Amino acid sequence: FFYGQSYMGALEAYLAAPLFLLFGPSTFTLRFGLVVLFTAFLIALYLLTRLLYTKEYALLCITLLCFGSIEMFTRQLKAVGGAVETMLFGCLVLLFTAYLLLPRQEEIIGRANRKRYFLYGLLGLAIGLGIWSHMLILPFVAVSCLLLLLFCRAELKTRALLFLLAGCFIGLLPSIIYSIKYPE
Repeated sequence: FFYGQSYMGALEAYLAAPLFLLFGPSTFTLRFGLVVLFTAFLIALYLLTRLLYTKEYALLCITLLCFGSIEMFTRQLKAVGGAVETMLFGCLVLLFTAYLLLPRQEEIIGRANRKRYFLYGLLGLAIGLGIWSHMLILPFVAVSCLLLLLFCRAELKTRALLFLLAGCFIGLLPSIIYSIKYPE
């Protein structure tokens, strides 16, 4: 944790710890974990752009981000606690919300309830881990919740809400445990 910022998760540290064990502690090893998180962000952004637009446009967006500015590379390679995770989990929240808002034909018929419940669980997990990592994800969460309330209200009255809350609880569990063990 950063001093005075105990709300921020230590996902970068948890990712770096096994890498330090395997390759030894070094700046390269720390930055390798960040590159993995940034790569996951690029994949999530590609999937979101492909879902909303076309494959060609998604590839163009990813290509432009791969040849980014100094600021983009700094965010990718500097362990500042929560910057890369905010991009990743914000994009995942929007991706899972888009999948839930754009039902496929078999989902309209009602054959894919398990898949949708699983997506609600993943959305909750992304929300929980994102909030644990950094509070800057809250606007993404607010937009996601608003869209779900507007377009999936009937579905939220089923078990889907339980999956969403369970995933969020699991994602927030490290923060909850820390708050119980070390109250401020």
